[in-house]
Amino acid sequence: MSEISSGSHAVSKDRALYNAVFDAVMEQRLRPGTRIGEQSLAEHFAVSRTVVRKVLQQLASDDVLCIEVNKGASVALTPPSLARSYLHTRMVLETELARLAATRITDREQKRLRKLHAYELRYREKGQRGRMLRMSAELHFAIANVSGNEPMALAARRVVSRCELIVAQYEREGVDQGCSCVDHGGLIDALVSGDPDFAARVMKVHLLGIEEKLQLDISSDVQRAFS
Repeated sequence: MSEISSGSHAVSKDRALYNAVFDAVMEQRLRPGTRIGEQSLAEHFAVSRTVVRKVLQQLASDDVLCIEVNKGASVALTPPSLARSYLHTRMVLETELARLAATRITDREQKRLRKLHAYELRYREKGQRGRMLRMSAELHFAIANVSGNEPMALAARRVVSRCELIVAQYEREGVDQGCSCVDHGGLIDALVSGDPDFAARVMKVHLLGIEEKLQLDISSDVQRAFS
C-alpha cells in the first residue's frame, strides 16, 4: 500500500502500523470510504494478519475505521445526522477542555503548542496540505492533554479524529481545508491569557468556523444511502 509508510523502528510493529494508518487517514491520503486491505498491510509491514486485524480493530474502536462483516475495514464514512452529533460533541468537549487548559497551562506546554503551530504553518507554506492537516489535529490533541482531565482528553482525541474525517467528507469546494492556522495562533494566545471563559469563547468561534465550511444539507437520495 503505497499511501502509507512503515513508521519508526523505535516502536513495536503493531504501533508502527497503527501510527502509519492513522497518519494516512488524518493526512487524507486514505479518504473516507477507502477500503483497507489486510493482506497488503501484512505484506507491507512484514507482520501477520493477526497483528493487522488487531490494529484495525483498535482503529475502529478509535472511530477512525469501520469494520463490516464480509466487507472488511474501511475509513469511516459518517451520515449527516451523525456528523452533526459528532460536531456538537466536539464543541462541548473542546470548549470545556480549553477552559481547563487556560487555568493550568505551563511555559513548557505553551512552547510545545507554539512549536506544533510553527510546524503547521511551515507545512502550509510548503504546500504540504496533508501534513498540515495532521499537525492541526495534533495541536488539538495537545490542547486536550494540557487540560489535565485524562478521560475528557481521550474522548476528545476520538471525537476530533472522527471530525477530521467529517471535514474531509463534507467540506465545501473551494474553501481552505481544515482548521485555520491563524485561528490556532489566536487560540494559543487565549489559553496563555489564563482567562478560562475567554479561552472557551475563542475555541467555540474556532470550531464554528470549521463547521461553516461543511455542506451537511445534502439530498434525500444521499441520506437514504446511509440508511
